[in-house]
Formats: sequence, C-alpha cells, structure tokens
Amino acid sequence: MNSIASTFPDATAVIAAYHSLNLVGGKRVPVGVGLDVLNPATGAVLGQAAASKATEVDAAVQSAKAAGGAWAAMPARERGKRVASAGRALAEHAELVAQVLARETGKAIRTNAGARSRSPLTSWNFTAGWGRNSKAKPSRSTRAC
Repeated sequence: MNSIASTFPDATAVIAAYHSLNLVGGKRVPVGVGLDVLNPATGAVLGQAAASKATEVDAAVQSAKAAGGAWAAMPARERGKRVASAGRALAEHAELVAQVLARETGKAIRTNAGARSRSPLTSWNFTAGWGRNSKAKPSRSTRAC
C-alpha cells in the first residue's frame, strides 16, 4: 500500500484531513473559522472548508509569490518533469479524487465525478510535454501563476 492510500484510505479521510485548513507553502495551516461543506445530493455536512481572514489570504498570496519566483527561474524542462510527476500522482489516485468530488458535488462517480477527476490530466500532460520539449530559457516573470 502506498503512502497516500495509507494516509487517506477513503474520501471521508481526505475530507477530514483538510477540515478548516489552508495549504500554504506546502503546509496545512489551521484557520479559526470554517464553512460547512454539504453534499448537495443528501444535505449531509461533509466537513468544513477554511473561511480565511484577509491576513490568512495575504499570507497564502505571499507564499505563492515567493514560490513563483523560483518556479519562473526553473528551466522549462524541469518544470515539465514536475508537472508530469504531479499528473502521474493524480492519475494514480483518480478513483479517490473521484470519490471526494462525488461527495462534494452530489454527482455519481461513473457519470460525472470520475470524468472530472481525470480531466486535469489532459491539460497537465500537454503542459508537461511542452516543458519537456521546450528549449526556452527560464522566464523572468515575477508572477506567481
């Protein structure tokens, strides 16, 4: 069993792991207030999303800006490799992602949520391929995205 499957055996565990948290700089950062996330098909409360204050949003934006500079300076081929790696990880766990999406959207996995969990792969694979094939020099952009 890989580490993702042992950490998150099912969609309920994924949702619980991010209860009222932001991801900032690769770390889970708790916030003081959460917003109920409901399954629209059943009305059941799934968990709570972070209701971030302006200071928490500012901290996340600053973290993204800091990471964006390093990302922009990285050669396109290396960025492509990293995007491809993220895409492979998503593909490996597409069923778990589909289960989370099904609960959040109230849609059936086989008819909609499953397809939604796989759709980013097309974009990620295209982007990764562009980076691997690019001979472009690192960008001088200071934008985070």
